[in-house]
Amino acid sequence: STSSAYEKIWWVQKPNPSLLGEAFLTLMFGGPRYGLDDYKLAVRFMVLPLFFSVLFFGVALSSAFSYLRKTGKDRSRDKIFSFIILLCWLFLPLIIAYVLSYLKPVFVIKHLIYVLPPFLILAAKGLDNIQSRALKAILLVIAILNSSLSLFFMYNNDYNIHWRSASEYIRGNIKSQETIIICSDKETIPFIYYFD
Repeated sequence: STSSAYEKIWWVQKPNPSLLGEAFLTLMFGGPRYGLDDYKLAVRFMVLPLFFSVLFFGVALSSAFSYLRKTGKDRSRDKIFSFIILLCWLFLPLIIAYVLSYLKPVFVIKHLIYVLPPFLILAAKGLDNIQSRALKAILLVIAILNSSLSLFFMYNNDYNIHWRSASEYIRGNIKSQETIIICSDKETIPFIYYFD
């Protein structure tokens, strides 16, 4: 059918475990593709952001979990309930989208951006629970530099397709009655824009 043929050309990929890891890397510093399907950050630029992201979130998350182990007044029902809500808000959408993707692929990282707020709240709570002001400052600087580094690589390198030169080449070489086939469908609009 036309629908299944279209899906083979352009559709969400089937899930694999590395996709979940990439989702968390995207939340931490933008990840290798910033949640996009047609963008790939060079691997050599990934080492520092990956290392600092794991360090930052590991410390922040372990600190956020630490108050659940505390006894006495600090361990109130409200704190536990709010923590559970944050965990559900973060993990349930990811798990549901991932599991449903085995029936019909729907797991697209950029469409799951609404799990970013609980992720950041947990990280902020973890930073807040750290007693050492120096360690807090270091982790905060790491988080800011990590995002800045990724943004620099994303916006400093031009990954755009040169539609103008492609359309000019085709216009100069096309013969009468020839058909232009564009794959995938999402690239039809920019081609038509420059071709016309």
